Amino acid sequence: MRKAVAAVQTLPEMDTFLSAQGATPMKAGPAELATITKDEIARWAPVIRESGMKVD
Repeated sequence: MRKAVAAVQTLPEMDTFLSAQGATPMKAGPAELATITKDEIARWAPVIRESGMKVD
């Protein structure tokens, strides 16, 4: 499945579609995605805790 997703990500139409949605296309493998996710959790967890935000 990862190969299929990677193939679709190389299509110019996908870049156009993602950009129109306000997303930034990224070509990251599983290890890179895990690192990005870990970094984003570390960045935003304190903000969420301090805000008192709760999941309904």
